[in-house]
Amino acid sequence: MLAGCADGGDAVSLLQVSAARVEVGKNGLTADGRIPSIEVESDGYWRVFAESSAAWVRTDPSAASGSCTVTLSVEANDGPARTAVLRIGCGDGTTQEVEVRQEGAGSRLRYYEDSFGAGADEAVAPSDYEDFRIAGCGALETVYGAERATVAADAPSTGYEGASGGGNIVLAAGGFFTLGPVDVKGALDLRFSTGFYLPSAEAAGSVRLQASRNATQWIDVPFAVAPEAGWSCPMTAFYIAEDVTQLWFRLSTGADGVRIDDPALVEGEEAEGELLELGGELAAPEGLECAIAERSLTFSWDAVRNAKSYDYELYTKQGVRVAEGSTPLTTAAVEGLEMGTTYRFSVRAVPAEGTIYSASEAAELEATTVGLLPDPEVRLLRKTHGMLVFEWTKDPYTTTYGRRYNFVLVDRDSVVVRQQSRVNYASNATYNLSYVYNRQAFGGLQPSTDYRFYVQYVSDSEQYRDSNWVCCEATTDPRPQLPIGCLLYKDFEEAWFGGSAIDVAWGQHPSGNQLDLDYDAEESIELYVVYPIRCMEDSFNTAKLPEQYRRKYWSGWDWSDIGEKDIARKSNTGLFLICGAVKFGSGSAYGRMTTPALGQYGLSGVSDIVVSFKACPYTEPNLTTGNLMVSPYILCGATFNISIWAGAGTFENGSTEMTLTNLTPDQTDAQGNGHYSWTEHSVRIKGADSHTRVSISTVAQKGYYRMWFDDLMIVRDDGGQSEGSSGSGSGGDYGDGGDGFDTEGSASSGGSAGGGSYGDGGDGFDTGGTPGGSASGGDYGNGGDGF
Repeated sequence: MLAGCADGGDAVSLLQVSAARVEVGKNGLTADGRIPSIEVESDGYWRVFAESSAAWVRTDPSAASGSCTVTLSVEANDGPARTAVLRIGCGDGTTQEVEVRQEGAGSRLRYYEDSFGAGADEAVAPSDYEDFRIAGCGALETVYGAERATVAADAPSTGYEGASGGGNIVLAAGGFFTLGPVDVKGALDLRFSTGFYLPSAEAAGSVRLQASRNATQWIDVPFAVAPEAGWSCPMTAFYIAEDVTQLWFRLSTGADGVRIDDPALVEGEEAEGELLELGGELAAPEGLECAIAERSLTFSWDAVRNAKSYDYELYTKQGVRVAEGSTPLTTAAVEGLEMGTTYRFSVRAVPAEGTIYSASEAAELEATTVGLLPDPEVRLLRKTHGMLVFEWTKDPYTTTYGRRYNFVLVDRDSVVVRQQSRVNYASNATYNLSYVYNRQAFGGLQPSTDYRFYVQYVSDSEQYRDSNWVCCEATTDPRPQLPIGCLLYKDFEEAWFGGSAIDVAWGQHPSGNQLDLDYDAEESIELYVVYPIRCMEDSFNTAKLPEQYRRKYWSGWDWSDIGEKDIARKSNTGLFLICGAVKFGSGSAYGRMTTPALGQYGLSGVSDIVVSFKACPYTEPNLTTGNLMVSPYILCGATFNISIWAGAGTFENGSTEMTLTNLTPDQTDAQGNGHYSWTEHSVRIKGADSHTRVSISTVAQKGYYRMWFDDLMIVRDDGGQSEGSSGSGSGGDYGDGGDGFDTEGSASSGGSAGGGSYGDGGDGFDTGGTPGGSASGGDYGNGGDGF
């Protein structure tokens, strides 16, 4: 068995153990309540080898060099008695064996016992006696006290089982003998017994047994002593509460000559006796909980045994007492409190007067009354004649409760136009980080109409109530008045599904299959809130959207080649409507928009035309920071093409195709502005005729497919128009009338427009614009364009 021990080091000449046998109780402790151990004496390396059947014994250490104490950790035994053999060996083959014997579950633990030794030749005071033999697994700290008592051996105990003879305690009338504490090791059922000598039968009535849990408050223990002279050994059984860990006992008499011997406290049988109420300090209330309301707190706790009532107090966090009281119930309600305020509640159990119990320590709990979430601050961010965008502050408890809101948009007659309940902008962790603004876009509205937008924070915690509703009023701009000679104007204001990417604003979107929806009854379509770049499917994909949708949102448009499979030959493809605008292209294909032949709009003969529109690179905020100028798509749609798809006409450089450039977010300080910005474009086509079709497309190269687009207009040029350009209001065209974000714009050759949309600031056409005039509204850079 010792093969392999030789790796331990030097040869051993000394190996001894302090005991060849260790007796252990069923609780894993020695008879005197100690953790068992042995001493190993050695001058070299040794190891402990245990049989597999001895897994219930663990040694620490299990190997060492030199001498040391080895602690034996013995598991409690709920079966029959058992024995384990530990072999301690070293490399030269020397071994020692230690047998560990453990009592079985049927044995009875002895917490305390004493035979009082052999006694003394002459009676002595207990304090002078040196032969007490205290034993037991709970008696390590047990001591004695006595009054009017001696130790003598002139009448040794006899006549009962276990009588030890020898010395015993002799009590005079009025005398007593105390012992304790005895650690009961978590036991509940106990037996106390002692040998008693009565000098006469009458003395039985004067014998008294008392117990205590603290050596200060004593209670009588039922203890029947037979009314017969001589020795007997009465026993009493009882059980104690779980919170009692130690016991003291006191034996007293009113007669002379009563003797005590062989007292013992041992393990009892379950439900063998009555509960021994030991008094002492009541347990502090447990299970303290609180039901909160806006101006009240209702506390509850578990009942405490032997408590008659409960005293409670309520304090502010600053220590000011706001309530106090006493109740026989296990609940207390305090009303008239401040909303959203933290209080400290304390309660203690109180016994009935005159009992053996004292009040408990206080149990405490902090609780906060329900508060209202603070009101959001809301403002109008941008407006046009068919669209409103609102912005409001974040819930200051966003980290804990998310960005959750209710909102409703109503018209001047309080008719609900749009609404959504329990919107949670933070439901998607990525969108919560990338779309940091609380903004909601509403499209498809009526021009020159008053609306009221209401929003409130919504709580998903019992600690807060929803905030108050906060209202922001706004009026959409008038319908734009188009310039003389305008052939085509398409501003996409009627499109209202999806978010608003330019505004970085969330929107509402159909929840069903878009191919199956009834777009002539959109009020019946179920909606949900979507992130800002979410848009409808490709308008000219018959597998995604129905004919009804195109008739409504692309009325008068030419999609006669919608079945064309070759994307290069398809005049309209990859056009995705979003709230108030359109997205060109997708992640896998470019987009193209081609006008119908201009003869459809009244162009006859040959004429120069000016094509104007707004465009913006396809951009998304950074996915982890929300920064508008740090994005993987920063160059997507930075350049794009405009061409003559059919019919006559050339650009001023003589070509039929041009490449235009959009300003990128860093060029427009998107992060500083808190939104993206349109680039205004204007180009002249010479010699257009009724068959001319103008086409705009993103670059057919991966990474450049997508772009945002809005406000397409084609105007017959009657002269005086300088060469078209990309940018803001140069060459007398479409002045920059502000972006709708409370910033003042300017209009080249067209006066000025502050924070506005579609103001009549002059447009470079002979339409009656007044240089230096003004216009107000709310769109990006359109306040000086003569609409």
